[in-house]
Amino acid sequence: MDRGIHQTMQQNNKQKPKNKIIIIDFEFCNYQRTDLIFISAAISQTHVKSEIIRLRGRPLIMSPNGRIRLMNNYSYIKTRDLLLKIFEKKPDQLQVILNELHLAMKSKTSNLTTSFLKNYLDFNNQNAIILLRNGNSDKNILQRLGFNTNIMLIMTAYDTDNNRVFYLKLIYFKSNEIILNHKLGYIIKNGRFLSLKETHDSICKTMI
Repeated sequence: MDRGIHQTMQQNNKQKPKNKIIIIDFEFCNYQRTDLIFISAAISQTHVKSEIIRLRGRPLIMSPNGRIRLMNNYSYIKTRDLLLKIFEKKPDQLQVILNELHLAMKSKTSNLTTSFLKNYLDFNNQNAIILLRNGNSDKNILQRLGFNTNIMLIMTAYDTDNNRVFYLKLIYFKSNEIILNHKLGYIIKNGRFLSLKETHDSICKTMI
């Protein structure tokens, strides 16, 4: 092969963007029926080993028409009172989300912005494949933030047959096609969904 052509092919291969998987886990709640409150998020990606970045800052109130505004003290109190009613019989869940909301309102620095998330997704000139855990809700948040073009996958770790045998599934969001169905095994726990940590620990065990 001609040396010049060979060098050109090597350069093109180097310049060609590679895929990276971005795992995003949002903390959010509903506000006034149609609005969503983006409280915080945890994100990590494949090219940075074991690094999890926490997105914090004053919560964002997002409307279906794309309008985004910062949560003020009035909307904070209104949201808190609403959560007290919704999770009245689920004190553990209530405490978790109230703590997140309180920390977000008190945060003095903020990376909970669309520009930070865009820079994170675009870093290193790679194609970002977004892995979500909450399906429609997380996709809704991304769309309201203006991220509509990325490939999105849904990850679930679920006791399909209600027999404590859990399966890890990756589902292509657009077509609902299952592209991975991996048996994690028999796990004793309450409920039919694994948390992100439980999923991670189970995957590590099956790979040993």
